[in-house]
Amino acid sequence: MKGFLVSTLLVVVAAAPAVAAAPQEAIPWELLAGSLGSFTGAVVGGSVGRVLLGALGIAPDVESQLRFPVMIGIVVGGITAGASVGVIAVGSWLGVDGNVSACFVGAFLGALAAMFTEPLLYASGLFESMGPVAEALGILSAAVSPAIGATIGFNMGARAHPSQGQRQEAF
Repeated sequence: MKGFLVSTLLVVVAAAPAVAAAPQEAIPWELLAGSLGSFTGAVVGGSVGRVLLGALGIAPDVESQLRFPVMIGIVVGGITAGASVGVIAVGSWLGVDGNVSACFVGAFLGALAAMFTEPLLYASGLFESMGPVAEALGILSAAVSPAIGATIGFNMGARAHPSQGQRQEAF
């Protein structure tokens, strides 16, 4: 657990210059949109995965070596796409000229980190008696981690458009 906290702190410290250079007003909105996009992407990805597995002839109740990797791949892809699209859409709407490719990479890395949050919480032994809490933290991580990664990536070298002030008046 201590290693996880230290590595998280290192990521935050390493990303601070990129976020500090970004138009600060857009970041909370990008995080919110990225989190909503993550949840939406997980639902859409899960639905696409079920359809794909049905097309491959793999029934939901049948154990298969393909079922788990296909579902994880599709859901991680959906979470990555959802978080990225949410951050890019809101950031662009607010006048931020961000790094789109780094946004997708950050969301993907955040989605991978989110996949391991719940198992790591249970494996640490600290949350065994708090099963629902550990599960809730895992679900929350599935939305927030990709959004944080996407926001950091999008804001690496970001610049505000000249019309940014006009768009922010809506908030």
